[in-house]
Amino acid sequence: MTQPSFDPYDFDAVMTRFGDMVYRLALSHTGHREDAEDVAQDVFLRYVDNCGRIESPEHCRAWLLRVTVNCCHSLHRRADRRRRATMSDELEALLAKPQSGEDPLRATFANDPEAELEDTAELDAADRERLRRALLGLSERYRSALYLFYYEELSVAEIADLMGAAQGTVKSLLSRGRKQLRAVFDGKDDGRTR
Repeated sequence: MTQPSFDPYDFDAVMTRFGDMVYRLALSHTGHREDAEDVAQDVFLRYVDNCGRIESPEHCRAWLLRVTVNCCHSLHRRADRRRRATMSDELEALLAKPQSGEDPLRATFANDPEAELEDTAELDAADRERLRRALLGLSERYRSALYLFYYEELSVAEIADLMGAAQGTVKSLLSRGRKQLRAVFDGKDDGRTR
């Protein structure tokens, strides 16, 4: 079966296909709906200026992910960035209802044989809140690597390319990020800066 042709100038189709992905990634980085919306808007404005360079849907997806990450980094560097202590309700909803329809916490840890976390289907509201806060408490690099791997289902190689890091570094980020999340649930969180 042949795939339908891709037109990088069909902005409605690009927004329909990739808009949610850009917003979710921005939200996972920023933790706030308003900031994520600003980042997504900036990403698609940049897309308008660069769409002539896009060659395929795969190239478009990779380009949008890279620009989203870069825009999030720029947002964090701005001196006027408001610091907030909690994640928005939208990110909580994304964590509670992943695209696949399965339990988000189970999806997060099921793909890694080393990731041992209690049966996530039985996590109560307090544990879900602890996980939510733990995710927000991770450094941006850990949070980005975990998000791209589990929610956007990118390979380690794709994440390495996006983050401008070696594959071994990405594997370490994933492993250490999962370890830090597990520590919260095992009561071994030592409060160190992440």
